[in-house]
Amino acid sequence: MTYLSDDQLMLKVVSQCAGSFTELVSRHVDALHAYAYRLSGNPSTADDLMQETWVKVWTHAGSYKVGRVKLSTWLHTVLHNKFIDHVRKQNKFSRSEDYADLALQAPANFEPEQQSQQQDAIDEFAQLLAQVPENQRAALLLVHRQGFSIGETAEILNLSSTATQSLLARGRKAIRSADINTRRERHEH
Repeated sequence: MTYLSDDQLMLKVVSQCAGSFTELVSRHVDALHAYAYRLSGNPSTADDLMQETWVKVWTHAGSYKVGRVKLSTWLHTVLHNKFIDHVRKQNKFSRSEDYADLALQAPANFEPEQQSQQQDAIDEFAQLLAQVPENQRAALLLVHRQGFSIGETAEILNLSSTATQSLLARGRKAIRSADINTRRERHEH
């Protein structure tokens, strides 16, 4: 298949052209799965979110408006909405237990001692991130891990840019506060 832009590919998905949906999934599955996993903190939940997201994309492909937003932004919006639905259904969200096994990895090109120290820092950050409210965590992940701009993040979260910036600021402040509390508790013991 000749390389098509995301918008061209999505038009083919809408027309149900052979192989177009498979190509769409292969282009975006890694980034979406990474976001689902970081957002939920649970591999099984991330897999469920992915399945629900791709079903929604397939059944509602015609709702994507070419040129209105980037396809990756639209896909992350669908996934984020599926996560919100999941949280509402669960009516609870276990934070630190689910994030205990968050698989963030230190770069492999570090020396073993550096890699161990870096992994400890990453693990500690995952625990801090687990203490941040879901909406703030989502904004932080979209900007800092998924690489979306403030405007794109606002679109995904269905917020204004100002509200998104405020969410990010509160999220960063919550992480700093959780870090201070964690260090204080360690010092006291």
